[in-house]
Amino acid sequence: MINPQRETFLRDYEILTRQGFRVIPVGSDKRPRGILNSWKPLVTESPSTEERQRWAAHPRTQGWAILAGNREERVFVVDVERAGMDEPAILAALNSLPASCQRPTAHGGQHAYLRLLGGAAIETQDLASRADEVLLAEVRGCAKAVDGAGAYAVVTGPGRGPLNEDFAPHGISRSDADELLDRIRALDVPKPSIPTKPTKTPTGDSPRGGDTGQLLAEAILDGSLSWTQVLDDGWQLVSNRGGRIGLLRPDYGEKPKSEESANAVGAVLAIHSTAVPWSRAQETFNPALALAAARFRGVYADAMRAVEDAATAYVTGDESLPSWAMSWPADLLRRVHDAREAARREWAAERERAITASLNEWITPDTSTEDTATEEEFDGGADPIFDSTPILAYVRDYARAQMVSPFALLAAVLARVVASISPEVRIPPFIGSPASLNSYFALVGPSGAGKTAAADVAAQLLPGQRFTVKTPSSGEGIIALFVDVEKGVPVQHTRNVLSIVDEVATLAAQQDRQGSTLGSILRSAWSGATLSTNGADRNRRRHLPAHSYRFVAVLGVQPATAHYLLNDQGAGTPQRIIWLPATDKHAPDVDLPRPEVDLLTLWRPPVHKPEIGFPDSVRDLVRRVRLNALRGNVSELDGHALLAREKLAAALALLHGEADVSDELWDVSGLVMRVSDRTRESLLRYEAAEARKRVER
Repeated sequence: MINPQRETFLRDYEILTRQGFRVIPVGSDKRPRGILNSWKPLVTESPSTEERQRWAAHPRTQGWAILAGNREERVFVVDVERAGMDEPAILAALNSLPASCQRPTAHGGQHAYLRLLGGAAIETQDLASRADEVLLAEVRGCAKAVDGAGAYAVVTGPGRGPLNEDFAPHGISRSDADELLDRIRALDVPKPSIPTKPTKTPTGDSPRGGDTGQLLAEAILDGSLSWTQVLDDGWQLVSNRGGRIGLLRPDYGEKPKSEESANAVGAVLAIHSTAVPWSRAQETFNPALALAAARFRGVYADAMRAVEDAATAYVTGDESLPSWAMSWPADLLRRVHDAREAARREWAAERERAITASLNEWITPDTSTEDTATEEEFDGGADPIFDSTPILAYVRDYARAQMVSPFALLAAVLARVVASISPEVRIPPFIGSPASLNSYFALVGPSGAGKTAAADVAAQLLPGQRFTVKTPSSGEGIIALFVDVEKGVPVQHTRNVLSIVDEVATLAAQQDRQGSTLGSILRSAWSGATLSTNGADRNRRRHLPAHSYRFVAVLGVQPATAHYLLNDQGAGTPQRIIWLPATDKHAPDVDLPRPEVDLLTLWRPPVHKPEIGFPDSVRDLVRRVRLNALRGNVSELDGHALLAREKLAAALALLHGEADVSDELWDVSGLVMRVSDRTRESLLRYEAAEARKRVER
C-alpha cells in the first residue's frame, strides 16, 4: 500500500538532506522500528534513491528524524518539553534563535536545530527539571555510545506537519552554545540523589532517593512488587536462593551457559547477560532505574512520570492504566498517588510564594498625588504575566514597538476578543445561573498617556471585526445600541457591541444628570441581564432580553476623574471593572521593531460550546467564596472580584484560541487581577489625598 503522503514525505526529506542532515524515517511512536533494521549504519552511509522512496511509501512511515550529533555534520538539538514552554528564561533562549531553525513538537514543546561551528561536540544531556522532577529541556547531541551518532530527533510528524522551505539549522559557536544552554541549565532543580549504579549492602538495601523511586524500592524489599513486574515483558523468575533471586531474560534463544541472565539481592538488580538491549553486562540498577532502562529508553523522569500517571489513573478509575502497571499492588499505586499530590501541593505553594515575591519587586506602591505619578510602577515585561505564553509576550513586544502600555494593549485586545464572541457563550453556573462574558476595562493614566492609542493599536493587532463599535450617550442609549422601535414594536438589530470611551468624564456627565439610569444599566449590562426602557410613548419603549447581546466597554480614566466610578462602589460599579495602567514606566530607551512572527492577525473565535470550560478547582473556589459572602465575610470593593476574574480568564483562553480555561491561564488571570486591584488602590489613595487637600484649603 502506497502511503498517501508520499510526495510530502519525499519533499520534506529533500529539504532536510539539502541542509546536510542524516535522516531516518519514524513511525507513529517516533521510532524507526518496523521500517529500518538498524539506523546506525546511516551515521556514515547515505541511502539509495530506491531506499529513500521505499521509506516514504512504507505504511508505517509518519515522518522524519535527524541523527543529532553526527561527527561530520555536528548538529545538535535543544529539545524543550511542554512544561519548559512555561518558563520565561527558556522562551527567551528560544526567541534568541531564528524561527527557521525551530519546529514545534506534537505535545506543545519546541525543538531548535543547531549546527556547531567549532569546539568540542555537545553531549546528549538533560538541561533542567522542575522541583517535581518534570523535565523542562534536554539536548540531543553527540553520545559516545554510538560512535558519535547520538540520539535522533523527530523533525516532521507525527503531529508536527510538513516543513517550511526555509527550514535550516542555525550555525552557532561553541561559546555561544554554552551560553545558550547555561541560561536553561540555570533553571535546573537538583533531582533526588539516586545513584546511577546503586551498590549492594549487606542487608540488600539500595540507596533511596525521590518519593516515587523510594516507594518502588520499598515495595521490592517488602515483597509486594516483583522484579518481573518492573522489567520489560518476558522476564522469568528461575530461582530464589536465600534471598538471591535469579532472572532469565526474554527471547533468550539458545539455552545460555548460565540459567540466569540477571540476579537481584534486595532492591539491587545486577545484569549478567550481554544480550540485554538496554544494559551493559555487570551493570546494576535500583528498581526505578531498572524500570526507566527497560521500558523508557533510560529516561528516569519519563519513567517516574509514567508511574505517577498510572497511580492517578488507578485511584481515579481511569481506564488508561497501562498494561505493565495492571498487576502492580493497589497499595503501592495509592501511596505513589498520595506522594505525588503532596509534592504538587508543596510545589504549587512554593511557586505562589515566588510569584508573590516577583510581583512585589515589580509593582511599587505610590503615595504621590501628582497625575504623572499616580500609577504604580508596573513592568509590562514582567515574567509572571507577559512571559507566561508566546501570545502574551507577542502583545507586550507589539505594544513596546508601537510605544503604548502593554497592559493597556492587552485590555484593548481582550475587549475585541470578547466582543467577537456570541452572547450565548457564558460562564458555567457554579452558583446561581450561567454568567455573561460582558466585560469592562478601565485604562488608567494621565492625559496623553496613550489610552486612545492603545485601542487603535489593538485594532491593528486584531483587525477582524465581528462586532459594531459604538459609544452610548446615556443609560437608555446603551439599549438603543442594540434595539430600535418600529411601529411601536422593539426590534433587535445588533448583537455584539464594543464601546470605546476616550474619557470617563464624558459618561460621568450623564451619570450625574438628574434621573440618569446609566449606572444601573451599566451594572445590569455587565451581567447580561434584561434591559428595558419604559415610558408613556410606546415608540420610545425598548426591550433587550437577557443574554441576547454582547456588550464590552473600554474606558479611558484619568486619576482626577476616577472618582466618578469609584464613588459608585456602594452600587457595585467599580467592582465590575478591570483596572489596568495606560503607562509603561519601564519602556525601553530605544525604538523596537514589531515582532517578526504575526500571531494574531488571523485570529478567529475558537469553536466553542455554550459554556466556557474551567478547571475543577475554580468551581470549588467559587463555591467557597460564595459561602463566605453568605456569611457576610466579603469586602465591599471585592464583591464581584471572582466573577470578574472568571470573565478575564475566559477572555485569555479565547485569545489563545481555546474554549476551555487551562490551569496556567487561570493563574495568569489571578496575576492580572492583582495588577487591577493595585491600580484601583492607587486611585483610591490619590482620591483620599485630594480630599485632604480640599479640606485643608
